[in-house]
Amino acid sequence: MLRVVSFTSDPILEVEISNEILETLSTETLASFIKRRVSQRRRVSIFRQRLLCGEHIIADGEMWEELGRPCEIQIMFAHYVNDYADDLFTASMAGDEATARQVLRQLQDPNVLDSEQQSPLWKASAAGHAGLVQLLCQADADLESRDQHSKTPLTVAAEANHLEVARCLVDARADVDALDEDFLTPLLWATESGHLQVMRLLIEAKASKDATNKRQETPLFMVATNGYATGVRVLTDAGADMEKADESGYTPLHSAAENGHLEAVHVLIDAGACINSSAQSGASPLYVAASRGHLRLVSLLVECRADKDQAAEGITPLFAAAFAGRFDVARFLVQQGADRNQRPGRHVNLQSLWHEAFQSNFGPKKKGQGKGGRGGRGGRGRGKPSLF
Repeated sequence: MLRVVSFTSDPILEVEISNEILETLSTETLASFIKRRVSQRRRVSIFRQRLLCGEHIIADGEMWEELGRPCEIQIMFAHYVNDYADDLFTASMAGDEATARQVLRQLQDPNVLDSEQQSPLWKASAAGHAGLVQLLCQADADLESRDQHSKTPLTVAAEANHLEVARCLVDARADVDALDEDFLTPLLWATESGHLQVMRLLIEAKASKDATNKRQETPLFMVATNGYATGVRVLTDAGADMEKADESGYTPLHSAAENGHLEAVHVLIDAGACINSSAQSGASPLYVAASRGHLRLVSLLVECRADKDQAAEGITPLFAAAFAGRFDVARFLVQQGADRNQRPGRHVNLQSLWHEAFQSNFGPKKKGQGKGGRGGRGGRGRGKPSLF
């Protein structure tokens, strides 16, 4: 039996010397063998542990056999200092593992924060230094340390597409659903830019596939909005909710259709998304595609049996396309049998509709509404319709 005790003889660790343990001790140093196990059981950094065999301080490179196969080792837990904080911050940003290891051995606190509330682990994660991240995790760095925007190390790694850093943090059991101040999880950040490998890693780590931001947009909604068809497929294959709507009642299919992302729409339809889902205004995916003038998308939706006459606030896709000056779309819908007689009722404010169509065609183009937001209704108009 190999016993590890405190200076007051309190038991810290006991290991039965089996053949398997003997084989391990023949190849692994005694300090590494003990410190690794104490760190796992007691959550104490390996750098805080000091080992003694009698009066002999055990060095990191010494083997159990060399020390005469001792049966009892004393352990002391040293206290952290902040004398080398600047050195650790600099090493973390530069990926200098040798310097970081040296200052950690000198008991520098790995959880020291700078003026922006960023820890060494946060900085190493943001910079993409996987080896240094692993070292800091071994030093019991706080996996959930947050900067002034409440972003964790895993959040910034996912945002920056640092796959190996994200893998280190996931393996260390970082919170895969941590929310920042914008209510964005690491998966939402990864989906915003279409970081497919990080997305897959987080999904395999059981990150919430249907987490929402402040606008109730899910990861699937964001990849659909941005046209990342492979990302759409990854999430639908993982069972993401295809009908979870944003604050306006738009589903991922609405958003992909509105932004003209044909392949993303294909993937969603093949995965079984509801083709006639209604937003709060009553708009269907066909309605938004028609009003934006996406003829190939309109053709696909009609081919997939979308309701050609599903109205939004009394206006059908046919009339929405015509009022927006999308005459090629309007002609196509007429050819496909859309009801030309289902005109807007008297309650419809045509002046407001004309104004919206004018703004859509000639107004300033919007580039989105922030993270994962939908773009504006841009396009070129050709005057009032003459089809009817």
